[in-house]
Amino acid sequence: MSGKKDLPPTYTLIKKGKIIVVLKEEYRETMLEMGIAKPGFFSTLPGEKSDRYYGRGALKTIVLVGKGNERIVIRHYHRGGKIQKLTSDLYWGASRPLRELWIGYQAMIKGIPTAEILAVRHNQIFWRFHRGDLVTKEIENGKDLATYLKSLSQPLTLEKILQKRKVIEVVGKLIRKMHDGGIFHGDLNLKNIVIQINDSQRIKGYILDFDKSFIKPNLSKNLRIRNLLRLNRSVEKFKATGLPITRTDVLRFLISYYQDSTDFKKLLKDLNYRYKKHVYYHQLGKKILNLWSF
Repeated sequence: MSGKKDLPPTYTLIKKGKIIVVLKEEYRETMLEMGIAKPGFFSTLPGEKSDRYYGRGALKTIVLVGKGNERIVIRHYHRGGKIQKLTSDLYWGASRPLRELWIGYQAMIKGIPTAEILAVRHNQIFWRFHRGDLVTKEIENGKDLATYLKSLSQPLTLEKILQKRKVIEVVGKLIRKMHDGGIFHGDLNLKNIVIQINDSQRIKGYILDFDKSFIKPNLSKNLRIRNLLRLNRSVEKFKATGLPITRTDVLRFLISYYQDSTDFKKLLKDLNYRYKKHVYYHQLGKKILNLWSF
């Protein structure tokens, strides 16, 4: 995505100095009044932090009074891991926010549930270094999967267990739909999956944060497994903090993902082999990184 000709329909691009903003046309004036094209946009916003998104970094939520009290989420792109000690929000290379806008739009037209993007902001700092922000509609009654699982505090009632099973099945089908749509998620983890449970107990899943993702006409088996292993690494990380995720939950997810494939046992065997190999190299990499810890 490099210019106006690449913009999704109904979006418009505005450039002011080193700041580029792409706005959904019906929210154009509202976003400009909020100061999205001005320096220091995120830091000057009066928004509140939300407890619906467990550990998801720099987020603010704001009520749009002139838009029927819609709630929006403003995300400032923020690094995780050890590199954040060097630079917390500075990125190099292709624009993170513009990439996320394009892939998020592609996900929506492929029928993959995701948050509607209202605006993105690319702030060039020097050469190809940039900072960015993303503005989306808040998913009503939504909680990221880590937060949802965290809410299942002991004791686990039968009602909670049955609802958790349904949620896991929904997530399995959701990830399968994303992969069938050719999308490889660059950071697939429990925080980037949002669960919406309405009053009638209807459960719907959404996938967020496509800024490190890419699309292919057909996603290969190897790429699908890589993505599943990335998600499993997130599961293991949160299990260590006490989230109630069991082996049965993982198996239920895989059954839902593979959707009664005739060669399910073979697929499971291949995945298990790749998992053991993945764990070995991941742990080896962590040991090497620790030698050069900051």
